[in-house]
Amino acid sequence: MNKNLLLLVTIIILSQSVYPQQRRTFISWDAFVSVGYGNTGTAGARDYFNYIVENYRSHGIQAQTKTEFGKTAIANAGINFGIYENLGVGLLCGYFYCPAYANYGDYGGALKIDGLVNAFDISVKVRYSPFMIGDFPIILSAQIGACYSSLKITEELKYYNYSSNNYNWEMTSDGWSPIYQVTIGSSITLGKLILGLEGGYTYSWNEVMPERHTSKYGIVTDSRMIEIAPNGLIFLATIGIKL
Repeated sequence: MNKNLLLLVTIIILSQSVYPQQRRTFISWDAFVSVGYGNTGTAGARDYFNYIVENYRSHGIQAQTKTEFGKTAIANAGINFGIYENLGVGLLCGYFYCPAYANYGDYGGALKIDGLVNAFDISVKVRYSPFMIGDFPIILSAQIGACYSSLKITEELKYYNYSSNNYNWEMTSDGWSPIYQVTIGSSITLGKLILGLEGGYTYSWNEVMPERHTSKYGIVTDSRMIEIAPNGLIFLATIGIKL
Protein backbone atom coordinates (compact mmCIF):
# COMPACT_ATOMS: atom_id res chain seq x y z
CA MET A 1 0.00 0.00 0.00
CA ASN A 2 1.30 3.45 -0.96
CA LYS A 3 2.39 5.52 2.01
CA ASN A 4 0.62 8.59 0.55
CA LEU A 5 -2.70 6.70 0.64
CA LEU A 6 -2.15 5.82 4.29
CA LEU A 7 -1.43 9.47 5.06
CA LEU A 8 -4.62 10.49 3.23
CA VAL A 9 -6.73 8.05 5.26
CA THR A 10 -5.09 9.33 8.45
CA ILE A 11 -5.92 12.93 7.51
CA ILE A 12 -9.55 12.04 6.75
CA ILE A 13 -10.00 10.37 10.14
CA LEU A 14 -8.30 13.27 11.91
CA SER A 15 -10.45 15.81 10.06
CA GLN A 16 -13.57 14.05 11.28
CA SER A 17 -12.27 14.28 14.82
CA VAL A 18 -11.54 17.99 14.59
CA TYR A 19 -15.16 18.90 13.74
CA PRO A 20 -17.33 16.83 16.09
CA GLN A 21 -20.69 18.41 15.09
CA GLN A 22 -23.05 18.20 18.08
CA ARG A 23 -21.59 15.16 19.75
CA ARG A 24 -22.05 14.67 23.47
CA THR A 25 -18.68 15.19 25.12
CA PHE A 26 -17.30 13.26 28.05
CA ILE A 27 -13.95 12.16 29.41
CA SER A 28 -13.00 8.51 29.93
CA TRP A 29 -9.88 6.37 30.15
CA ASP A 30 -9.31 2.80 29.18
CA ALA A 31 -6.20 0.64 29.11
CA PHE A 32 -5.88 -2.09 26.50
CA VAL A 33 -3.71 -4.90 25.21
CA SER A 34 -3.98 -6.55 21.82
CA VAL A 35 -2.43 -9.56 20.15
CA GLY A 36 -2.60 -10.66 16.58
CA TYR A 37 -1.06 -11.86 13.38
CA GLY A 38 0.32 -10.12 10.34
CA ASN A 39 1.76 -10.92 6.96
CA THR A 40 4.09 -7.96 7.17
CA GLY A 41 6.25 -8.57 4.15
CA THR A 42 9.87 -7.87 5.10
CA ALA A 43 10.53 -9.00 1.53
CA GLY A 44 14.06 -7.66 1.58
CA ALA A 45 14.97 -9.71 4.66
CA ARG A 46 13.30 -12.78 3.15
CA ASP A 47 15.25 -12.42 -0.12
CA TYR A 48 18.52 -11.94 1.76
CA PHE A 49 17.88 -15.01 3.93
CA ASN A 50 17.00 -17.10 0.87
CA TYR A 51 20.15 -15.86 -0.86
CA ILE A 52 22.26 -17.29 1.98
CA VAL A 53 20.36 -20.61 1.89
CA GLU A 54 20.75 -20.90 -1.90
CA ASN A 55 24.48 -20.24 -1.62
CA TYR A 56 24.84 -23.20 0.73
CA ARG A 57 22.81 -25.37 -1.66
CA SER A 58 25.04 -24.37 -4.55
CA HIS A 59 28.01 -25.68 -2.54
CA GLY A 60 26.40 -29.05 -1.88
CA ILE A 61 24.85 -28.36 1.53
CA GLN A 62 21.12 -28.85 0.88
CA ALA A 63 19.64 -26.58 3.55
CA GLN A 64 15.85 -26.68 3.84
CA THR A 65 13.87 -23.58 4.78
CA LYS A 66 11.41 -24.39 7.58
CA THR A 67 10.08 -20.89 8.28
CA GLU A 68 10.25 -17.86 5.98
CA PHE A 69 10.20 -14.19 6.93
CA GLY A 70 6.70 -12.75 6.59
CA LYS A 71 4.49 -14.43 9.19
CA THR A 72 4.51 -12.05 12.13
CA ALA A 73 3.24 -12.16 15.72
CA ILE A 74 2.08 -8.78 17.02
CA ALA A 75 1.46 -7.45 20.54
CA ASN A 76 0.36 -3.96 21.61
CA ALA A 77 -0.38 -2.24 24.89
CA GLY A 78 -1.58 1.28 25.53
CA ILE A 79 -4.06 3.71 26.97
CA ASN A 80 -6.93 5.52 25.26
CA PHE A 81 -8.45 8.88 26.22
CA GLY A 82 -12.08 9.36 25.19
CA ILE A 83 -12.66 12.97 24.10
CA TYR A 84 -16.13 12.57 22.63
CA GLU A 85 -18.68 9.80 22.53
CA ASN A 86 -17.25 8.50 19.27
CA LEU A 87 -13.68 9.80 19.35
CA GLY A 88 -10.61 8.66 21.26
CA VAL A 89 -6.93 9.49 21.19
CA GLY A 90 -4.36 7.18 22.73
CA LEU A 91 -0.73 6.25 23.11
CA LEU A 92 0.51 2.72 22.51
CA CYS A 93 3.65 0.62 22.29
CA GLY A 94 3.83 -2.24 19.81
CA TYR A 95 6.04 -5.24 19.13
CA PHE A 96 6.46 -7.30 15.93
CA TYR A 97 8.17 -10.72 15.95
CA CYS A 98 9.05 -12.32 12.61
CA PRO A 99 11.35 -15.40 12.54
CA ALA A 100 12.99 -17.48 9.80
CA TYR A 101 14.79 -20.80 10.05
CA ALA A 102 16.64 -23.22 7.76
CA ASN A 103 18.70 -26.31 8.56
CA TYR A 104 20.40 -29.41 7.22
CA GLY A 105 21.96 -32.45 8.85
CA ASP A 106 23.50 -35.78 7.92
CA TYR A 107 26.04 -38.22 9.34
CA GLY A 108 28.88 -35.76 8.73
CA GLY A 109 27.55 -32.63 10.34
CA ALA A 110 24.76 -30.06 10.67
CA LEU A 111 23.89 -26.57 9.49
CA LYS A 112 21.54 -24.10 11.22
CA ILE A 113 20.56 -20.69 9.85
CA ASP A 114 18.39 -18.56 12.15
CA GLY A 115 16.86 -15.22 11.23
CA LEU A 116 14.79 -12.78 13.25
CA VAL A 117 13.19 -9.43 12.48
CA ASN A 118 12.20 -7.56 15.63
CA ALA A 119 10.36 -4.25 15.58
CA PHE A 120 9.22 -1.94 18.38
CA ASP A 121 7.06 1.13 17.86
CA ILE A 122 5.56 3.91 19.93
CA SER A 123 2.63 5.66 18.29
CA VAL A 124 -0.28 8.02 18.72
CA LYS A 125 -3.57 6.38 17.75
CA VAL A 126 -6.85 8.10 16.86
CA ARG A 127 -10.06 6.05 16.98
CA TYR A 128 -13.22 7.39 15.36
CA SER A 129 -16.64 5.74 15.15
CA PRO A 130 -18.81 7.28 12.38
CA PHE A 131 -21.84 4.99 12.91
CA MET A 132 -23.22 1.88 14.61
CA ILE A 133 -24.52 -1.39 13.23
CA GLY A 134 -27.00 -2.52 15.85
CA ASP A 135 -25.14 -2.47 19.16
CA PHE A 136 -21.73 -2.58 17.53
CA PRO A 137 -19.77 0.59 16.68
CA ILE A 138 -17.77 0.66 13.48
CA ILE A 139 -14.36 2.00 14.50
CA LEU A 140 -11.86 3.55 12.12
CA SER A 141 -8.36 3.91 13.53
CA ALA A 142 -5.24 5.66 12.32
CA GLN A 143 -1.89 5.81 14.03
CA ILE A 144 1.47 7.37 13.39
CA GLY A 145 4.72 6.93 15.27
CA ALA A 146 8.35 5.87 15.29
CA CYS A 147 9.53 2.30 14.73
CA TYR A 148 12.83 0.65 15.61
CA SER A 149 13.44 -2.53 13.61
CA SER A 150 16.35 -4.93 13.55
CA LEU A 151 17.46 -7.93 11.52
CA LYS A 152 19.63 -10.68 12.99
CA ILE A 153 20.92 -13.71 11.09
CA THR A 154 23.17 -16.39 12.58
CA GLU A 155 24.81 -19.32 10.83
CA GLU A 156 26.33 -22.38 12.47
CA LEU A 157 28.00 -25.06 10.37
CA LYS A 158 29.33 -27.99 12.40
CA TYR A 159 31.36 -31.00 11.28
CA TYR A 160 31.18 -33.92 13.71
CA ASN A 161 34.62 -35.34 12.89
CA TYR A 162 36.45 -32.19 11.73
CA SER A 163 35.81 -29.54 14.34
CA SER A 164 38.58 -27.34 12.91
CA ASN A 165 36.32 -26.74 9.91
CA ASN A 166 33.36 -25.55 12.00
CA TYR A 167 32.02 -22.14 11.04
CA ASN A 168 29.95 -19.55 12.96
CA TRP A 169 28.78 -16.15 11.76
CA GLU A 170 26.33 -13.54 13.09
CA MET A 171 25.00 -10.36 11.50
CA THR A 172 22.82 -7.62 12.99
CA SER A 173 21.46 -4.52 11.25
CA ASP A 174 18.98 -2.04 12.71
CA GLY A 175 17.53 1.44 12.42
CA TRP A 176 14.62 3.84 13.01
CA SER A 177 11.80 4.84 10.66
CA PRO A 178 8.27 6.30 10.71
CA ILE A 179 5.33 3.90 10.93
CA TYR A 180 1.72 4.37 9.80
CA GLN A 181 -1.23 2.10 10.46
CA VAL A 182 -4.93 2.18 9.54
CA THR A 183 -7.55 -0.33 10.70
CA ILE A 184 -11.28 -0.90 10.74
CA GLY A 185 -13.02 -2.90 13.44
CA SER A 186 -15.67 -3.09 16.10
CA SER A 187 -16.01 -3.74 19.81
CA ILE A 188 -18.45 -4.75 22.50
CA THR A 189 -18.59 -3.40 26.06
CA LEU A 190 -19.44 -5.72 28.95
CA GLY A 191 -19.50 -3.63 32.09
CA LYS A 192 -15.96 -2.27 32.40
CA LEU A 193 -14.60 -4.81 29.95
CA ILE A 194 -14.08 -3.92 26.25
CA LEU A 195 -13.56 -6.65 23.64
CA GLY A 196 -12.64 -5.76 20.08
CA LEU A 197 -11.47 -7.03 16.71
CA GLU A 198 -9.77 -5.04 13.96
CA GLY A 199 -7.91 -5.53 10.73
CA GLY A 200 -5.92 -3.22 8.54
CA TYR A 201 -2.55 -2.32 7.13
CA THR A 202 0.72 -1.19 8.67
CA TYR A 203 3.40 0.58 6.68
CA SER A 204 6.97 1.41 7.61
CA TRP A 205 10.25 1.53 5.74
CA ASN A 206 13.74 0.99 7.05
CA GLU A 207 16.48 0.06 4.61
CA VAL A 208 19.75 -1.21 6.02
CA MET A 209 23.04 -2.40 4.57
CA PRO A 210 23.80 -5.82 6.10
CA GLU A 211 27.36 -6.84 6.77
CA ARG A 212 29.13 -8.49 3.85
CA HIS A 213 30.90 -11.73 4.68
CA THR A 214 32.79 -14.52 2.98
CA SER A 215 33.02 -17.92 4.61
CA LYS A 216 36.01 -20.19 4.12
CA TYR A 217 33.73 -22.41 2.04
CA GLY A 218 33.42 -19.74 -0.63
CA ILE A 219 29.91 -18.64 0.32
CA VAL A 220 29.57 -14.90 -0.18
CA THR A 221 26.71 -12.60 0.79
CA ASP A 222 26.67 -9.56 -1.44
CA SER A 223 26.22 -5.95 -0.38
CA ARG A 224 22.64 -4.74 -0.91
CA MET A 225 20.18 -2.43 0.79
CA ILE A 226 17.35 -4.50 2.26
CA GLU A 227 14.00 -3.54 3.79
CA ILE A 228 13.43 -4.87 7.32
CA ALA A 229 10.52 -2.82 8.72
CA PRO A 230 6.97 -4.27 9.13
CA ASN A 231 4.83 -3.60 6.09
CA GLY A 232 1.59 -5.48 5.37
CA LEU A 233 -1.81 -6.72 6.52
CA ILE A 234 -2.53 -7.16 10.23
CA PHE A 235 -5.35 -8.61 12.33
CA LEU A 236 -5.74 -7.88 16.05
CA ALA A 237 -7.89 -8.97 18.98
CA THR A 238 -8.11 -6.43 21.80
CA ILE A 239 -9.16 -6.55 25.42
CA GLY A 240 -9.51 -3.34 27.40
CA ILE A 241 -10.73 -2.16 30.75
CA LYS A 242 -12.32 1.15 31.66
CA LEU A 243 -10.39 3.07 34.28
